[in-house]
Amino acid sequence: MESVLNQTFNQLEYIIIDGDSKDGTQKEIEYHKHTLSHFISEPDAGIFSAMNKGATLSRGEYLYFLNAGDRIHSTSLFKDIFLLNVAEDLVYGDLIYDHGGNGLELRKQPRRVDVGYLLTRTIYHPAVLIKRSLFLDLGGYDETFRIAGDYDFMVRAILCHHATTRYVPLTFADFDTSGVSSDLPNSEVHVTERLRVQRQYFPPHYYYVSVLRFLLMRHRNLAIARYLLKYGHNVYRLIKPV
Repeated sequence: MESVLNQTFNQLEYIIIDGDSKDGTQKEIEYHKHTLSHFISEPDAGIFSAMNKGATLSRGEYLYFLNAGDRIHSTSLFKDIFLLNVAEDLVYGDLIYDHGGNGLELRKQPRRVDVGYLLTRTIYHPAVLIKRSLFLDLGGYDETFRIAGDYDFMVRAILCHHATTRYVPLTFADFDTSGVSSDLPNSEVHVTERLRVQRQYFPPHYYYVSVLRFLLMRHRNLAIARYLLKYGHNVYRLIKPV
């Protein structure tokens, strides 16, 4: 919360959606309630249900989703972004992975996001501004996903609706790697959901490469799997139907 409240950008609408937590979160939020545009604490259907709820309440031009545990990297982030006169549907930058006692890792994103990149990666969720009109036009996040709802949205937006994108050389957030998407017991769900998205929206030859990579990872053929992770956007040419 402090990383949001300390932003120097003065046209910020801050909305908090809490899933009726019982760990002291509500008390902390109540203390800062006078600084918020909206605060709701009630049971919901999951992470993406909460995000859709917040997006519906919002009135700004862009949406930015920040999960509990993550932090905006600098106090001037939004001011720095809008000084660049951005107008694209998706405005994204870099992310720091906070591994706790194992240190920090800067994750750079590419200047261009295409089908090959989305085969093995995605635009990092805490490192992207989404134009609100696009988000609502696409129906927001698909709430049938537990973990990969943001990946599904990015694929639909970029591949199916040709959303405009722009990379800005800024670090958006410090990402807490102990969250639900990074939890090892959820890795199987994450893989299954990503493959579900790829099967629905990707050309078949891309999907087959992705399935092969995940099978290799499961059977501990890690060297080959890592190769496909790094070069999967080119490997598809080897099996593309003539």
